[in-house]
Amino acid sequence: MLPEEVESGRHKVIPADHDIGMKAFQLLQHYYDKPDISFVDFTSFVIMQEEKITNVFSGDRHFEQVNLGFHLLK
Repeated sequence: MLPEEVESGRHKVIPADHDIGMKAFQLLQHYYDKPDISFVDFTSFVIMQEEKITNVFSGDRHFEQVNLGFHLLK
């Protein structure tokens, strides 16, 4: 059963399927000079790009380091 927030449409669950994983791996290879950025971060970057999400509520500076148009909310 999904949480009420998801069922009500306030949140969206996006599974990290094979296609997203492959795109994340390609992005990871592109940023080979940033080995401290995790595969999970790259997966998030891919999903966020596909969903046109640019604002990030996080203390993780990796979202800015990749220069993909993400903006950290402070």
